[in-house]
Formats: sequence, C-alpha cells, structure tokens
Amino acid sequence: MLREIRLENLVLVEKAAIPFKPGLNIISGETGAGKSALLHALKLLSGEKGSSDWIKHGESKASVEAVFIAPNLIPYLESIGIEADEVLTIRRELNSSGKSRCFVNDELVNLTTLKTLSSELMDIASQHATTKLLDTHFHRSLVDIYADLVPSVRKLASDFDENERLKRNLREFIETSQKRERETESLKREIEEIDNAKWKEGEEEELFKEYEILSSAQERCEHANNIINLLPSFNKIKSELEHLQKLDPSLSDLTKTGSSSLLELEEIKFELTKYLNSSHESPERHQEIENRLKKLDSLKKRYGASLVEVFAYKQQATAKLEELEQAEEKIEELQLKIKNLESSLLEQSSRIKQEREKAKKHLELAMQKELSFLNLPDSKFEVELMTVPLHRFGTETIAFSFTPNKGGKKIYIAEGASGGELNRLLLALKSILAGKEGIATLVFDEIDANIGGATAVKIGERLKTLGEQIQVITITHFSQVAQFADHHLRVFKQETKGEIQTFIECLTQDSRSSELERMVGRQ
Repeated sequence: MLREIRLENLVLVEKAAIPFKPGLNIISGETGAGKSALLHALKLLSGEKGSSDWIKHGESKASVEAVFIAPNLIPYLESIGIEADEVLTIRRELNSSGKSRCFVNDELVNLTTLKTLSSELMDIASQHATTKLLDTHFHRSLVDIYADLVPSVRKLASDFDENERLKRNLREFIETSQKRERETESLKREIEEIDNAKWKEGEEEELFKEYEILSSAQERCEHANNIINLLPSFNKIKSELEHLQKLDPSLSDLTKTGSSSLLELEEIKFELTKYLNSSHESPERHQEIENRLKKLDSLKKRYGASLVEVFAYKQQATAKLEELEQAEEKIEELQLKIKNLESSLLEQSSRIKQEREKAKKHLELAMQKELSFLNLPDSKFEVELMTVPLHRFGTETIAFSFTPNKGGKKIYIAEGASGGELNRLLLALKSILAGKEGIATLVFDEIDANIGGATAVKIGERLKTLGEQIQVITITHFSQVAQFADHHLRVFKQETKGEIQTFIECLTQDSRSSELERMVGRQ
C-alpha cells in the first residue's frame, strides 16, 4: 500500500508531501491546477520514461519519493542484496538532460528492477490502460488472471520457448551434418599424426643432449688423444727425480710425491683410452635424432608452441571428436526430448483451455452484472475463444466483444469502442479482478471521463466498493465521484514569491464540502 509521495521541483510543485490512506483516495482540482504533476510522479515511480519538461522551471533536477508498506516484497529485495523490512522507499531523480537515477531503500538500482518492483506495488489505469483494452494479448492475460492460470501459463510459455530452442538445435545439427563429417575426418587425421609421433615426456630434452654429444664426437676424441700423447713425457720426470734422490737423499719425499702423481696420470691415461674406445662418431644415430627432432618441431608448428601444448591440443581434439561422433545420438536425444515436450505442451494447453472455457462463462456473467451497475444494463459482454495452432500461451486466442445496446451491433473491443465505454469496461474488469492481480494500490486517472453525471455516481459507488478491497487512488473532476472519498486531496495553484506554484492539501470535512461545491459549480 502507498503511504506517502514526496515531490520536489516537479512541474509546478516546489516541494510537497502527500499522504495516502487505505480505501478510496480522491484527488481533485481545477483544470490546469497541476494534477498532472502527481500523475507524472506515479509514472516515474512505475519506471516509465521521464521528460526534462517535467522539471520545474529554473531548476536542474526533480525528484519523487514514495513510501510503501510491502512486506510481501522482502524476499525479492533481499535476493537482490537490498536490506528490507515492511516499509519500502522508492526514489527517482530526473535531471535536465532527461536522464534519471532510481533508488530502492537508498540503494541505486536499474530501471528494470524499478519496473519489476512497481509492477508488484501498483497499477496505473490511465488513458494508456484503456488503450491496452484494444490489445487481445491483454484480454488473454485478464482471463488468465481471473482463472488463476498465471503460473500455469508461465510454465507453458517457458516450456514452449524451450521446445523452440531444442528444435532450432535439431535443425542446426541436421543442416551441419556434412560439415561435421569433414571436421570429424580432419580431427581424426590430426589425432593420428600426434599419436604416431609417440612422444614421451622429457624426450625432447634428452634428444637435444644426445645430439649435442654426438655433434662434438670428433673434437672430443682429438682432445683425448692429445692428452694421451702428452703422458709419456711424465715418465722422464720420474727417472730424473730418482737420479736426483740418489744425489740428495733429502729429496726422497718429493720423489714419492712424483711417483704417486705418475700413478694417477696412468689412471687418467687408462680411462681416456677406454673413453676413446667407447666414443666414436655415429652418423646414423646423429641423423636419426635430427629426424626425430624435426618431426617433433613439425608438430609444434601445427598444434602448439611446445609439446605440452601439442598434447593439450590432442586432448581438446579428442573431446571434440567424441562430441561430433555422438551427433547422431544427440539428434536422437533431441528428437526424443522434443517429442516428450510437445506431448507435455499439448496436455498443458488442453488443461488451460478447459479452465479458460470455465472462466469465460463466469467472467461474462460477472461483467454483465458490473456493466449493468455502471449504467449499461442492455449491454452484452462476451469472451470469445478461437482455436489456433499451439503458441506460447496455448491453443487459442482470446478476444473481448461488446454490444452496447440491445439489438445493437457487436463490437470487438480490439477494433474500437467509445472512450466512456472503454473506461467503464476497464473499471468493471478491475473491480472483478481486485485481489487476484496481487496489486495493493490501483490508480485511476479520470476513469470517469466521457460519461454523464448519473453514471459518475455509479462509478463513484464502485470505486468506493473497490477501495474496501484494495487501496484506490482516483483523479476526478466529478463531485459525484469525489463524494465517496475516504481521503480527499485538493490540488490548487497559487502565486508565491512572484511565481505560480502548485500545492496539494488534505481536505478536512469543512474544506471538503467547499471543494465538492466548487466541483458542481456552486463556487
């Protein structure tokens, strides 16, 4: 329920706080007094596009803030990360460029979130709403609301969309079968090429090492031979040391050291000889390694910067190949899913059709009663169900028809009806659907336009009754309607500080009587 709206710099309103109460809230005022400011405020709160023309002259920004009592929206608000209790505050700011910002409980939100919230909070039945009566989709939605079919129809629409998606997938699978075959053969060749290489982890590094060793074989042998050729000269050193020791026994230790070193040199000669016997050039092995490295390099050029990436590519190719080879299975799976889903859609739509046919009779009777009360006693309202191929909302389209007078010509509402008739049709439908739409606040903008005074009384009575079920806010020029108000607000213009401004006041019993007299032209 709407508790209060605060306006700032909107149209001619500098600042205003407007309280609303349960029941029927009436807003009246002379033509041009500024009632449009309140309607603009409600439209901004509902997520409609704003205009910079709505900003008060001389100001750069306008804002509207509304306070609702909405405990039912706490779960939704918490699901989008907004702290909430039963009091919900929505604010919309409009700047001179026409752009706006939206806030919910002081948290910045996008326009989509605002529209979602407002659709759960209030419904504005303005001239735009009567225009919706010209749309058969709107007719279908009203019947579904009346028949409590909204969840079922949403499920049907969701399943229908899923079935269409599956059928698109199936067509794509079938249409791309030749492309799949070519891709399958290509992947098989690539995988086979990688597998044939029989690459092992660390192999490339080992091959590089061996290749380098084989490449230096001749040079290594030359150096080893040079060392061996130098060793005989060390035997002369041993002979000279022995002669020197004989001449000077004090050099015996030096002789021993020399002998020891010569033994180690002999060991070196022995090992180098062994090394020479085992190290020899192998052109065949050298070429074999070179060919192997070229093969691995070729794989890297085609499938990855390294052999690890080549292996990763093979894994991806294998997975893709499996997916492609399972295409036939996928086609069969899709066909089965589509068959089952289409069977379910037919069952769902059949149940929905039965419920709509039941609801049709009850809605026609209820509308007949409402229209008779609203001074259209000889009119006839019909809900026509026409069978069509299965679509998102079932196997029928729904259209409202209306015969204003006994023996008159039937008019399909989608093809046009008078403004006064559309207003009464809308009021009748809203009265019947009160409580079923889940809306706590219903706003009527001049629902009494294009009617006479006697009918205005009837509309006022019906709005009063409707206000006993939900909160109703009505902008009216008729005293016959305003007299039924539970809470009456007056919009008026007044010159302040040299400029014309719009003000909104809550009427007391005395001031209300004065306003009602003004509305009938007694003041």
